[in-house]
Amino acid sequence: MSTPAIAPVPQKQDIRAFPVSIDSLDPAILKMDLYLKTGGPNSYVLYRSVGVPFTADDQRRLLNQGLDFLYVPFSQHAAYRAALLDRLEQKFEDPAQSRAARVHAIRSACVKMIEDVLLFPSQPETIDAVADISRRFAVWASRNYREFSYLLDMSAHDYYTVTHMVNVGVGCGLLAKELSPGDSAMQALMVQGGMLHDIGKRHVPEEILNKPGRLTPQEWELVKRHPELAYEELRAHPDISPVVLEMARDHHERPDGTGYARGLAGPDVGLPARVCAVVDVYDAISSARSYRPATPPNEVLRTMHSGAGVHFDPYILSVWARLVSRLLEEDPSRAPSGRTGRPEPNACTVPESGVRHVVQAGRLRPAFDADAVSADERRRHPRYSCRLIVQAVFLRQGKPGRVNVGETVDVEVLDISRSGLQLKTRWPLTLNDLLEIELPAQNGAVTCRRTQVVRVRQAKDGGWIAGLCFVSRVTPMQDLGTV
Repeated sequence: MSTPAIAPVPQKQDIRAFPVSIDSLDPAILKMDLYLKTGGPNSYVLYRSVGVPFTADDQRRLLNQGLDFLYVPFSQHAAYRAALLDRLEQKFEDPAQSRAARVHAIRSACVKMIEDVLLFPSQPETIDAVADISRRFAVWASRNYREFSYLLDMSAHDYYTVTHMVNVGVGCGLLAKELSPGDSAMQALMVQGGMLHDIGKRHVPEEILNKPGRLTPQEWELVKRHPELAYEELRAHPDISPVVLEMARDHHERPDGTGYARGLAGPDVGLPARVCAVVDVYDAISSARSYRPATPPNEVLRTMHSGAGVHFDPYILSVWARLVSRLLEEDPSRAPSGRTGRPEPNACTVPESGVRHVVQAGRLRPAFDADAVSADERRRHPRYSCRLIVQAVFLRQGKPGRVNVGETVDVEVLDISRSGLQLKTRWPLTLNDLLEIELPAQNGAVTCRRTQVVRVRQAKDGGWIAGLCFVSRVTPMQDLGTV
């Protein structure tokens, strides 16, 4: 009798690889190798090789096992990039796909590419990926301008560096099309420059970028270095365009010479940088932040017009204002609704005493001195740090994940204020997910607070950090545009 063959044990390999979300992979014949991470910074085991089918069953099995990512060697980044762009091309051209589905797929790919740039410094492959999708953007815009414009998220999205960079990239592309019709090469460069304009911020500590109060002079000087840091990083790339370099270095320069980092004035500030400056400030003001609500477009434009000729090029600002107005007239639903500067009608707050009790349970100090917060601080409510493990129940999910609706899980509270809190999880949440959080109350009791996810980002250790606001009324899923 013959002895059954024993399957060989997969061999660990020491390679450089980048993560790819499993649910972003299309079941198909693979054009790149896929690896599983086994521990250690560069230790991987081959899961599927080039030419082997990756099936829907494979995808489902991995997700059911609690895995979120597979890994692709950096040496095959070009193959991954080509496969991703082909997928986006199919999405953009497929009439069976809803506009929301197409926009979500393309914006998600852009976010992934920008995150790769921020997470993997000095990797030319990540810069090449942004250049590729920027060129594709120019093609899409020339074929279907109206559809392409929806890639600019004009809703009251939460502002953070990655989504901001994507928005500025798309906005610069739209504005370049208005200023230079038919010049697709310049439009592609403007998209790329907008998407990369803030990469210097990865050298600024996160606690400074997200500081709720005024920056100290030392902190401000560090922030002001990010344009030069971006320039130095990008110019090391052999194929980077001077247009992209100029946008990264000079997007904070001003016509009156009061900008930074070089103090340029008037015609010394190039056209690409002037374009980027307008879109950059518009998106920053119009976006919701953890410390303030979104500002309506007409109010943003009114504020920016007051700085025409001083902070912004008057002509470029007027073209941008006409473009935004036209897009909103074509589809008024794109404008944030009910954003008056006051708290949202569905928001509920936790008494200050309750917040302090949660902090006490976490046995940590406030993130900053609440008694010293002045009236002109940016954050509406003081935020307190607390490392606290609590239970959460999923009431609604934007998309299926590792946790099912109705399931109770342990999550870590990182900080809390009267209006919301920040959680850390081992898996990504989805925008507009609804959770019920159990928080410690007075006398050892537990109080349940309903929360809604308003932002999500990946932490450096591979976990996920989500910002949630307290809500008393839940907006229907269809009203949120969530699939």
